Amino acid sequence: MLNKEQSSLVVKIIAAIIGLAFIGSLFYGLVPSSQNSESSQDTSSDELRSYSLRAQELEKVLKEDPNQANVLYELGGVYYQWGEALMNANKADQAFDKFDEATRTLLKSMEIKPNVNIQMMMGNISFDWGMGLKIAGKKEESKAKFQEAINYYQKYLEADPKNAEVRTDMGISYFETGDADTAISQFNEVLKIDPKHVQALYNLGLVSYQSGKKDEAKKAWKKYLEIEPSGSNADFIKDRLKELESKQ
Repeated sequence: MLNKEQSSLVVKIIAAIIGLAFIGSLFYGLVPSSQNSESSQDTSSDELRSYSLRAQELEKVLKEDPNQANVLYELGGVYYQWGEALMNANKADQAFDKFDEATRTLLKSMEIKPNVNIQMMMGNISFDWGMGLKIAGKKEESKAKFQEAINYYQKYLEADPKNAEVRTDMGISYFETGDADTAISQFNEVLKIDPKHVQALYNLGLVSYQSGKKDEAKKAWKKYLEIEPSGSNADFIKDRLKELESKQ
């Protein structure tokens, strides 16, 4: 699920986000900007151990000097990856603990050395955390996390307003808080930036469809099929378009 492009560390961190947000997109839900074409893979105990060992190394460095912003930044990313791995291993409660540690560590890093990329990463953490809570059936807690994601994404977009990937995920976050109209407006903004952004087209179609805006849904989905006629959501879209056409 990945188009986000940041520093090498951030890329590694966000590349790990194929688990939770991808799980949330199954069964033809909204598609996050960073979804890739492959499902999340099983998490091995070796992978979990590697995150633990790296975190211990960085924590040791911070004991000598707790105000090293770059080390805190990397540690926050490790906690985040660790949380994602735990989600893939079906250990949601432990994953949420790591998301919490990631959040606190990154906030401390940002206090020492402001870094707009942390806003994006914090948004992704809240997004995935919200999706995990949604899967766990904790609706109100999930909404609160998606609102957190919106707040962080908005701050990031103040510096980089044309980042289509972040704006797409912010649109999904709005939808998950119950604000379909704003979600639609965000997907449309993405398409002004990149008219061929397939995730935004798919999401625009789905939210429009669910909101009773059938013409808008058809327009978005037909454009999706022009770009990706054999895309991962193509069969679902074709079925919905047949349904819409039959009702005219």
